Amino acid sequence: MHYQQSEKYGKAGVRELSDGRIRYYGEIPPATKAGEMAGRRVLREWNPATGLKKTWHETIDHNGIIRKLDLM
Repeated sequence: MHYQQSEKYGKAGVRELSDGRIRYYGEIPPATKAGEMAGRRVLREWNPATGLKKTWHETIDHNGIIRKLDLM
């Protein structure tokens, strides 16, 4: 699991959290419509201790602030 996700997201897109979970950050493609949002990215998180995974989207404004989370 970790090896495949690390290859997909690249080293800069992988972060180990303090509790052992691993978070994978997708690229932020530009928004398709002009406005206050810069784009949206997909995040995945994996807990090696439990094997649980979750995926969600983050909408990000032009200042780099996360404005909305959409759980999948």
